Amino acid sequence: MLRLFSLGQFTRAGYIQPAEKLVQSSVLVSMPNERPIVGVARGIRGAIAEQTASFDAALLAVALLVVALGAALMGVQSDTWWQLRTGQVILATGSVPTRDIFSSTVSGAYWPNHEWLALAIFYGLYTIGGLPALLLGCTALVVLTWAGIAWLSEGPGRVRAAAVLLAMPAQSVI
Repeated sequence: MLRLFSLGQFTRAGYIQPAEKLVQSSVLVSMPNERPIVGVARGIRGAIAEQTASFDAALLAVALLVVALGAALMGVQSDTWWQLRTGQVILATGSVPTRDIFSSTVSGAYWPNHEWLALAIFYGLYTIGGLPALLLGCTALVVLTWAGIAWLSEGPGRVRAAAVLLAMPAQSVI
């Protein structure tokens, strides 16, 4: 808290005593253990920065909520069932299949199974709670990925939120 003090009223201990009346030699100073005058301007700027930061954080949270809704509404895709079956094979045999065992046209052909860990995790989620657990797990993965991208990016939160929302349709293409 700022108080008005007279320049000529110092005690031997060096503390400034409050002036009862305003005189021409008075200045604004800060009390001991309080912010200096320079800090007031910084404090105002800091308060504005905090409000802007909280608005940016809220905007980013809304963007991630939109991402979560988009991911949750994707639902079951045509590849889901063979991915679950492959995950079951991986967990049952303890090895990753390198040959296509489900195709009717190229059965036995070489299959570079680069997504084997995700397939095993998906099947684990499916066995725990069925399709709802699988969709919840995939939604959480998508939201955490986009949150990580937003966290690692630079700039104001509103710019990062806009970038997330503009790039979000790409997840439905993949």
